[in-house]
Amino acid sequence: MSSLVLGFQEIDKTQILLVGGKGLNLGELSKIEGIQVPKDFV
Repeated sequence: MSSLVLGFQEIDKTQILLVGGKGLNLGELSKIEGIQVPKDFV
């Protein structure tokens, strides 16, 4: 994806200013085994 669009799997804690709190939390949740987060982007 382009640098202005990130999938949840691409987000890490260093990008909070870019994706916001909700985007960051969804990105972190999407990396936890057994938790299903709908495929989406910020």
